Amino acid sequence: MTARTSKERGRILVVDDDLINAELLQTKLAASGYDVAVAHTAEKAFSEDRRFQPHLILLDVVMPEMSGFELCRQIMKIHENKYVPIILVTSMDDLRSKVKGLESGAYDYVTKPFDSQELLARVRSAMRTKTLYDELSATREKLTEAEKLAALGEMAIMLHHEINNPLQAVVLSAENMQSDLQEGVPLSGEDIEIILKSCSRIQEVLQRITRLKRVRSAPYVGQMGMLDLGKSTDEEKSE
Repeated sequence: MTARTSKERGRILVVDDDLINAELLQTKLAASGYDVAVAHTAEKAFSEDRRFQPHLILLDVVMPEMSGFELCRQIMKIHENKYVPIILVTSMDDLRSKVKGLESGAYDYVTKPFDSQELLARVRSAMRTKTLYDELSATREKLTEAEKLAALGEMAIMLHHEINNPLQAVVLSAENMQSDLQEGVPLSGEDIEIILKSCSRIQEVLQRITRLKRVRSAPYVGQMGMLDLGKSTDEEKSE
C-alpha cells in the first residue's frame, strides 16, 4: 500500500508562541504525512488561517496577545459555515480549564507534556470528524440542488398545465378573428369573450404564484408531480 501524500492526509495549522514547541509539533506532524503551517501570534494565526485553509488547528492556550480560549472562539466564529476542528494544547490540566476550552468550541484538549502517539491519535480522530462533516455538508448541498431542480421541474409542469390551455384558447380565438377580418365578417363577441376570460385566467395563475408562501406538490402523471397552487396560506387562514 502506498503512503499518503501530505495533501491527502490534510493541512494542520499549529499556533504556539513558543518557537521550540511549535517546531516540535511541526516536525512530528510532518513526519506523519501532514502539511503543516505555523503561527506564533494571534494576528499571524488569522492570516495563516485565511491563506492556508487548514483542516485542523492545534492551538496553544497561553498566548501573549490573546488567550487561546478567545482565539478559539473567534476562529470558530470565522468558520461558522465551515467546520474546522481545534485541538487545544496546553500545560493547564485543571478541570476548569478543560471545560472552558471545550465551551470555547474546541474539539479536544491535550495537556503538556503530551505523548506523541496519543497526540497523533487525537489528530487522526479530529481529521476523521472533519472528513465526515465535509461529506455530510456535500451531500446536503447535493440534496438541496436536487430539490431546487425538482421544484423547477414541478414549476414548469404547473405552468404548462395551468397556462397552456387558456393560452391556446387565446391563440385560436385570435386566429378566428383574423380570418373573419380577412373575409370581411363582423368580429365575434364570443371570440372576444374567450380571449378576455383566458387572459383573466392566466393573470389569476400568475397572482397565485406571487402569493405562494408554502410550496406544495400535487400528483400529475405517473411519479411526476407539479406545483400545487391550490389556496394561498392567507386564503386558508381566512376560512
